[in-house]
Formats: sequence, C-alpha cells, structure tokens
Amino acid sequence: MAEASLQLLKPSHPTVADSSTYFHVQAAQRREAIRLALGAIADLPTGPDDGLRELAEALRDWTSGTLIQGACLREYHHWEADTKRYFAAVYQRNGEPAPNWNGPGSHVAKVGDQLVAFGLAPAPSMAVLDAIRLNLNDLKHEDGYFATLVDYDGLTEAIYAFWDHVAASEIFAP
Repeated sequence: MAEASLQLLKPSHPTVADSSTYFHVQAAQRREAIRLALGAIADLPTGPDDGLRELAEALRDWTSGTLIQGACLREYHHWEADTKRYFAAVYQRNGEPAPNWNGPGSHVAKVGDQLVAFGLAPAPSMAVLDAIRLNLNDLKHEDGYFATLVDYDGLTEAIYAFWDHVAASEIFAP
C-alpha cells in the first residue's frame, strides 16, 4: 500500500482507545490534575507568625515551580509517547507496519512527516511544540530555562490543537 492511500482511521464506535480523542482527553485530565494540585498548594494555610508565613510562601513558590517544571517535562514526553502509540495504531488499522521512529531528526519533525504521509499538513501548533521541546532540552541539560505556568498552559494548548488537527481528518475504520 502506497503512503498516499493511508488514511487516519479511528477505531469503530464506541471504542476510543488510541484515537486522537482519547489522547486529547488524557492530556486534558492531566492538565486538570496539575491545576488542582497547584490550587491545593496555593490554599495551604500559613501561620500567624511572620517568619513562618515567609517560610510557607517560599515553600509554596518552590513547590509550585517544581510541580510546573515536572509537569512540562512529563506532558511533552507523554505527547511523544502518545504520538508513537497513535501512529502505530493507525498504521495497524491500515494493515501496515508501524513507523520506525529511530534515526536523525526531532520527534516533532518525525510527527510532521507522519502527518504528511497521511495527506495532512503539519499542525500549526507543531512550531510551538518544537520551541517547547528545545526549551525543555535546555532545562534538562543546560539549566538555563525555567518553565512557568504560562509555558505549561502553552504546551497543553499546543497539544490540544495538535490532536484537534488530527481529529479533523480521522475517519472511522470500516
């Protein structure tokens, strides 16, 4: 089967596993969990002693920042794993072997190549995902980047936009 004949087949209703909808919902649930955790941290009581209040505020800021750092790293890596799983399932529904993700190039570029193989243009949000990927690599290896809640929200919005872009071209498997 030539690449041009590949279709973004989603599982037959009511199955949603390994569909763009499934991965979008999973990302949304993780975002809500992070939001709840940040809210709980913000709501921690402080003592009447000014010294304890300052310590509590510093601990709250550090804990929230650490949670956001970890959430950004984890969410981006979830997106990488989810796209691999998604395309493996779509290829299987097309009766084709899963793509090989090894080799040079970023994962974002490889996902773009997969979209093109299915007749789609790369999702506009992929530029945001690639910029975040570079920042997170800097965070992991150079310690020169510190993700903020705005960065985390941008990442999750880019992931939602990616899955929405894919979902718009999916069709039910026969």
